[in-house]
Amino acid sequence: MGYIILALFFVDFFAILIPPHFMDSFWELAIINSLLDRIWIALLGFSFIFFYRVETQIKRNLLRVLYCLSWLSLILSIFYFLLFPLTLFDAFEIYGKYRNEKTVAVASAQIKSEKIKSLIESSTSTQDLTSFIKSINPQKVFTGQPKEQQLKEIAKQELVKAQKEYVLSTINRATSSVTDLSKTTIRAALGTLLSGLGLGLIWKTTRWVRVLIKKSPKNDEN
Repeated sequence: MGYIILALFFVDFFAILIPPHFMDSFWELAIINSLLDRIWIALLGFSFIFFYRVETQIKRNLLRVLYCLSWLSLILSIFYFLLFPLTLFDAFEIYGKYRNEKTVAVASAQIKSEKIKSLIESSTSTQDLTSFIKSINPQKVFTGQPKEQQLKEIAKQELVKAQKEYVLSTINRATSSVTDLSKTTIRAALGTLLSGLGLGLIWKTTRWVRVLIKKSPKNDEN
């Protein structure tokens, strides 16, 4: 049973990594969390293999397999420990991207707003000004028949409101993304350390396999 469980883990392990998108921080962080979601399968498989047998009844051929699996647990332990700095690196990189996107979005909104204000100032059509105001605020109700200058002032006011709402929405989205990133990073960071520790403990507790294979006669296949 343990061998089947462990085989299923490695099937999932390699399936997750295909197709690879290395150097993509979003992909790498998602992959780390996916690997953490399945680490219990590996731990369960190793536990079934190593801790539900009588040492003195192990044949040498099987002992070789157990010896290899013991070292495999150490390799996996090192692999999961190495995911810890990768998690932090990806998190900082993604945070930088979120921050840059927010800065660019706010600056772009400001530039676009200034261009629209210039168009409003140069406009001489009350119909165009009215249509522009309605496009920003369809619920806007005019009292009487505003003149051109009044419409320009109203258009600027509506533009400023729309810009503030856009900037606030952008900041809220960025804040929400950073909050989600923080949760994901903490989970991944702790998960990689605990996973590495768990696999390391399996390697440590299977020292008897490594000792036994050295003591076992090489020509003894029973």
